[in-house]
Formats: sequence, C-alpha cells, structure tokens
Amino acid sequence: MSILAILLIGFFSIGPYLSCQDHPAISDAIVVISGGGPERIATGVSLYDQKLSKLLILSGNAFSGETSNAESMRRAAIKSSVPQANIITEDKAETTYENALYVKKILSGQEHSENKIILV
Repeated sequence: MSILAILLIGFFSIGPYLSCQDHPAISDAIVVISGGGPERIATGVSLYDQKLSKLLILSGNAFSGETSNAESMRRAAIKSSVPQANIITEDKAETTYENALYVKKILSGQEHSENKIILV
C-alpha cells in the first residue's frame, strides 16, 4: 500500500490531496487497477453504482493467458450493469508503476484540467 501511495504522489502530483476516506467524494473517474481478485472490480462497480463518478478506468495487462485483466474487469463491470460507454480500459500496464503512468495519460486526455480520482 505504501508503494502505491508513493507512486501516486510522484506521478499524479496529488500529494496534498491524497487521502484514504471511508466516504469518497464525487470524482472525475474511478480507477481500478488489476490485482486483489474479484473484490477489487466489485468495489469499483459499487462506487460507480453510488454515482461517485460517471467514468470507470480499468487498468492491467494479462497476468496469464490472452485476455487482459482490464478486459476481464470490463466484462465483469458490464455484467454488473455499468454501460460500456462509461468504461475505459488500459491493457498495457504490467506493474503498479505502469498503471500510474498509463492512467495518467488517459486522464490527461479527459475534459477536466484537474482530475480527481478514486483509486481501487
């Protein structure tokens, strides 16, 4: 967990804004990185269902096999009624470091100049 926090501070430059809250605020995106099993995407979908964001970004390369973790999470999110149009997948990241880099690129292309995310 501490490595992830360091990466986020370094790559998203959100040092003063980084906080772990029991009740997250409405954000520009919910970012779910691979790992942690099916509970992680379930948490992301739950946050989406609470209308905390209209955008779900799923990040992760294939751990094994041909289907990326991002694609597997996308399928699970769609089965849970998240509209496909509200999902962005990033399937290149193989490490937490790469999750941060690739998601940052996605966020920089979004409408908002100051992105607020919920990281799962």
